[in-house]
Amino acid sequence: MILARLAGPRRFELLEQPTPEPGPGEVLLEVAFVAVCGSELAPYLGTATQFPLYEGVARYPRTVGHEASAVVAALGPGVNSVHVGDNVVPRSALFASHAIAQAEDLVRIPSGVSLERAALTLMGQETYYLCHEMLRIQPEDSVLIIGVGPFGMLCVEHARDIGCTSITVADMHTSRLEIAQQLGASRAINAAVDDVSKTAEEERPTVVIECSGQPQPIQQAIRLAAPLARVALAGRPYKPLDGFTIEDVFHNMLTVLGGKIPPPGYAPMYRQRVLDMLKAGRIHAAQHITHTFPLSEVGEAFEVAIDPLRGGLKVVVHCQRATIPGRSTAQHAEQSRH
Repeated sequence: MILARLAGPRRFELLEQPTPEPGPGEVLLEVAFVAVCGSELAPYLGTATQFPLYEGVARYPRTVGHEASAVVAALGPGVNSVHVGDNVVPRSALFASHAIAQAEDLVRIPSGVSLERAALTLMGQETYYLCHEMLRIQPEDSVLIIGVGPFGMLCVEHARDIGCTSITVADMHTSRLEIAQQLGASRAINAAVDDVSKTAEEERPTVVIECSGQPQPIQQAIRLAAPLARVALAGRPYKPLDGFTIEDVFHNMLTVLGGKIPPPGYAPMYRQRVLDMLKAGRIHAAQHITHTFPLSEVGEAFEVAIDPLRGGLKVVVHCQRATIPGRSTAQHAEQSRH
């Protein structure tokens, strides 16, 4: 098997390793696609490889990757819930050609959903749980989403699907604002031009989802929220906030949530709900996935993911397409993209 490992900041290495064999209750997966997650950008850039990010601890080598789709390649003893050849979404898988997974954690991908598009499932599951279970968004809520990268953009989909008609998005990149409006946002604020605080306070939101992790937007998320609003801090700050005050939280009686998804949010049933949304076209995968790279170009995939000016939103890596000097992996069947 081939594994892509971070050898240092902005430097991946491809390693050839023995393909593992599944034990009791396990399956061997042929990893099809792995999507780049925002949580992996700090290790890639050398900012930090462990949380909290603001402590700046960076240690290498390090493996990354978890938002995956795969094909069952072999079964361990006692496994009868899936079959060889099944397309599945695991709980996690690295940027590698193969992985071992617990059979009970796998969710079958329905017909009509490609392996490439199914790589959206894990982030779709996280945003589903945040919107439905943690924030409990209702159709009558006025929603503000600050930062419409991959995570924020999926929150737009969930808010629209819930039935919200007032969905405001704020971002510094026009292309992302345009996609958000296509997906259901009723209002877009270009934060590079307009003052988000002045523009958004015309209708103070009852739900705010802050996805940037930057100091000023975090302060805005709390100050703009309506009395009794729910605020989710879903971005990961790279440094401590200066001059932070809880005055607005106190006087407006806000509920402020850390956007980290707890273990119950990763239950297979939530992956199934997201796959059903993908199949029904309620999550528009074609507008989220903007770039696909082979595993041998995983570094370039990350370069696109860190630079919005290159037009990337959700960037995915085809893990059955990789080359180590003198050797190559087998090409995955073309059906994986159709």
